[in-house]
Amino acid sequence: MKKKRPPPVSEEDTALFREAMTKIGLETPQSQLITNVEKGLAFGAQIGYPLMIKARSGGGGRGITRPAHQHRS
Repeated sequence: MKKKRPPPVSEEDTALFREAMTKIGLETPQSQLITNVEKGLAFGAQIGYPLMIKARSGGGGRGITRPAHQHRS
């Protein structure tokens, strides 16, 4: 039997989540759409490491990576 995947999270869901967190006084993680390595490195330098990186069109949180420090091969 195939396991059903949850529906993808929309931009609207994310905005509603952030709004709800702010209303109850909880901090939300910073995020930014990264389109290339240079922008990713600059954002990492701005907010610090470790980061959590996720594909824009994700499948319910699958495929998240966690670079602990800046490293470019």
